[in-house]
Amino acid sequence: MKIISILCFLSISFSQDIDKHSVFIKAQYVPTVGAEFKLSQKISLRPSIMATISNNSSFIVNAALIFNTKSESLLTKYIGTNFTYESSLDGIYAGLLAGVKTNINNKIGVFGEIGLDVGLFGDGIESIGLQNTGVGINYFLGK
Repeated sequence: MKIISILCFLSISFSQDIDKHSVFIKAQYVPTVGAEFKLSQKISLRPSIMATISNNSSFIVNAALIFNTKSESLLTKYIGTNFTYESSLDGIYAGLLAGVKTNINNKIGVFGEIGLDVGLFGDGIESIGLQNTGVGINYFLGK
């Protein structure tokens, strides 16, 4: 059975400079596209909406809170938490993110993250997975 993924994704997150907003694409379990808006030097918020269309269509709502932890030369490390609701399963996933990002130049950045998620449904924990693990590219809209 072939699944077609359609995504409407809004994200508020970090870029390395506070005045640089960006758009991005991320390859993960359900591919994502979005926009990034840096809230401060250390904190970001990434709400998102994704849709999967197949025999069992669903929409997915995700929110992540990200903290930049350390910058070493060109790489910035970050950690975060995320919460995801999936309509077809009527369940919530709670998870942790850890990643690194860097800017290739003043317009392009790349990132990679590992996202461990625990599925919380009716009677408790029903699944553990890496649904938010992926790599992405940012295109900065600012200066």
